[in-house]
Amino acid sequence: MRRLLLLLLLFPGAIGATESEKLRRVTDEWRKARTQTRPIESYLRPLVASDPHFSSDPGLELDHMGAEMRRAYDGLHYLLNTSLKAQFVGLSSDSLRQEWLRRYWRLRDPTPTTPENERRREHERRVAKSRRDFAWKESPGWDARGGILITFGEPDSIISEAPDIREGVGFIPGWEDWLYLDEKWVAQFERPNPKGPWKFGRSSMPLSSRPDIVSREKYQLGYSPEDLDHADGRDRESDLIGLQEERRLLHQKDLANAHLSPEIVEHEIRNDLRARELLRKRDEAIWAFSKELEAGNDRFVLRGEPQRSIWYVFDVDVFKGPPGRMRVEVHYQFNIQDLTFSWKDSLYVARYRVEGTLLDRNVREAARDTWSEALQAKNFRSTLEGRLLPGQLMFEVPEGVYRLAIRFVDQYGAAEGTYLTDVEVPRYDGRELAVSDIEMATKIVYADESWHERFVKNDRLVIPNPIGVYRKSKQLTGYFEIYGLQLDDSGLCRYEVTYSIVPRSLGREEGWFPRSGLQRRPFVTASFTGEGGTRELVEELRVDIAALEEDSYDIVLTVHDLVADVEAIARSAFVVFE
Repeated sequence: MRRLLLLLLLFPGAIGATESEKLRRVTDEWRKARTQTRPIESYLRPLVASDPHFSSDPGLELDHMGAEMRRAYDGLHYLLNTSLKAQFVGLSSDSLRQEWLRRYWRLRDPTPTTPENERRREHERRVAKSRRDFAWKESPGWDARGGILITFGEPDSIISEAPDIREGVGFIPGWEDWLYLDEKWVAQFERPNPKGPWKFGRSSMPLSSRPDIVSREKYQLGYSPEDLDHADGRDRESDLIGLQEERRLLHQKDLANAHLSPEIVEHEIRNDLRARELLRKRDEAIWAFSKELEAGNDRFVLRGEPQRSIWYVFDVDVFKGPPGRMRVEVHYQFNIQDLTFSWKDSLYVARYRVEGTLLDRNVREAARDTWSEALQAKNFRSTLEGRLLPGQLMFEVPEGVYRLAIRFVDQYGAAEGTYLTDVEVPRYDGRELAVSDIEMATKIVYADESWHERFVKNDRLVIPNPIGVYRKSKQLTGYFEIYGLQLDDSGLCRYEVTYSIVPRSLGREEGWFPRSGLQRRPFVTASFTGEGGTRELVEELRVDIAALEEDSYDIVLTVHDLVADVEAIARSAFVVFE
């Protein structure tokens, strides 16, 4: 509780409606810039490069795989693009393919910070269902319906029609339409031969309309029309949506006697209404599904009710750590208004948890950190106030490129948000001049030894501002560290810090004779000097931004070692609000 009170004192007050909308806009831009990750092929490529007998032959047969690995590939190849297929097939041994699978599924985990891989579990369930429900004697062990099930999951509804043979018309294949209501898709299947596999798509004509051929087909196929259901497909569509009124009456009058819960009845009624609307636009839905299928992208669809996401942002700053390692700090920021508060012991209480992991180039966990915290409020009104609250995760890892996964969970509201991004960790060993990242801060104050906050760095408490948003009435504050300064003969280091603030937007030049078109607005630059008795120092950046216009800005910071006459540069960005 002491920490929360301290942060509320140090951090700006409640957020107004206009500012909240601006923050949402800034957050959207932040998400586009921060959540870009490298293709997973790049994470799997080092394993391929380590195989001296890797084959890049695109026509390579699958016979060199063991039976178990071939079964795994039969279910997996629907999800792989051309590059990933070439990687998997071209490896020279099943042990390397097993390692490839481990890395692939680790990279595809929708919740990388948890032990369970929901995506792999769902994939294996779909493959097992395809082998069981759509079994076929030839490879891969199921018909076309199994492949669609593995890729897109179960449909919400299925309309089917049994095959038929009619005099003067010919053999009419059996068919199925799979309806995906959320995506507004219709997938069509047909069984041209009643003893053959199901195919994707529907033919527009019967196989033959000649009576002699029809009779011969009956005999050759051992086909008995009397055993078939002759119901017309339109009747089956009516079966799908025709009970809508009855279900509504059942829901209104006598649910108890029907042994159906209101949730089940409402779900069926809602799906019937959506199915009716989808069937009215069947051609568009068939085209939309075919387009999605042919796109060849990452097509694994985890279906179901979408989970409520929670709004938060984060940034990553790297500093020098213990010998051979760097300190990677992930600063996050969220609006306490978005948390769910519960009434407990005469107080409103909310609880959140933040989990973070770093995966190395071999897709193994290099570091992990977790933080959980409870927030308290004395009255309900205070739970509705918009207030940004910061936090921090910390990792210690060697230099390299890592894949960061961060997951924020509202423990009382079941909302969560997971982000993935690549993190490049440079080497800070103190041998050469270097500048750490600039940590954009809300406030920097000197701390005493009794404070054990995560935000304490050396002798200062640095409250992070990862979204980098500042009001014009406030001061821009930043924290950075300098490593590898040279000492002169008297044992002192001397350095100069220069920073430039450059607006990102363009404006029209003013004056008597302005040039036509948009020009880059003028930038602000300033500098200060310092000295010390060590090769490593901490510094603060404090800038009065009252004269800056509302805009997004880049800040470039240059440290000049006056003793060694060398320079190092760091960059960051921020936004100014009116």
